[in-house]
Amino acid sequence: MDKQRAVKEKSDAYLTEKRQKKMEMICRKAARVFSKNGFINSSLLDVSKAAGLSKGGIYHYFPNKEMLLFVIADRYMDILLDGLEDELRKMPDPKEQIRFFIRRHIDFYTKNVHESRIIMHGFEDISPVNRKAIRKKTKGYINILRTSIGAFFEDSAASAKKKKIALYSLLGMFNWIYWWYDPKGAITPAELAEEIYRVFLFDLRNDDI
Repeated sequence: MDKQRAVKEKSDAYLTEKRQKKMEMICRKAARVFSKNGFINSSLLDVSKAAGLSKGGIYHYFPNKEMLLFVIADRYMDILLDGLEDELRKMPDPKEQIRFFIRRHIDFYTKNVHESRIIMHGFEDISPVNRKAIRKKTKGYINILRTSIGAFFEDSAASAKKKKIALYSLLGMFNWIYWWYDPKGAITPAELAEEIYRVFLFDLRNDDI
């Protein structure tokens, strides 16, 4: 019986892992479709063709298009948040925390361009209940950056207003790169991240930041 149970557990684990990989593949293909065509103009048939599955195959994993969109956004935020606070705790200097945050964010964006666009534009197509869950994770991400920026200004007389301006100015730079930035273009992700860091610190001419 123990041997049979062990075989079953191994089989169940394999099936769970296989299902997870298939869902991730569908999410990646769907993100590309939604990003290019817009969520409203895309159908599950479009997604099934992109994923190389039947429409029924998509329904096997996702009950509807909105749930698929939610899973894409939820998965995006989970990966974005994963391990971030632990990494920042290793850096006592707030400036290094901010630099790391920027580099990590830009790197993540370049590897998940379509998902990033969905977070920006497809958010309102998610149901109110699911939108609330994504918004909670988004706020958590912003609060992590807020903590590092607060620590950066800790020894100064900066007001709460100035800290807020700094936080949302940096977030604004993050959120608008998808309008103009091509990761395959002349500017590398590392160069972009470094220049955003310099602009944020208001010191474009100093090479010794």
